[in-house]
Amino acid sequence: MAHWVLRYGNRLTLAPKPEVAALARDILKYLAEHPGAEDTVEGIARWWLLHQNILRAITLVEAALEKLVKQKAITEYVGPDGRTYYRISSKT
Repeated sequence: MAHWVLRYGNRLTLAPKPEVAALARDILKYLAEHPGAEDTVEGIARWWLLHQNILRAITLVEAALEKLVKQKAITEYVGPDGRTYYRISSKT
């Protein structure tokens, strides 16, 4: 696998090219959604990429929850606020 050599301060590290390409896509996606955005390297890593990772994680968590509900490992119910909640299935 090919790698990029990255510099952070005086430290060099290797990052797989697919990982760098994925981050580049996430940055462009964020900028497309927020065309007036600008930030430092630290701000982009902390806020922009965190936002993209949260969106990705929500999709994965929804898929995992759906699988667990189908397996009857957990149950789902709608709370008084209209949102869906999940909990371990009771053994009855």
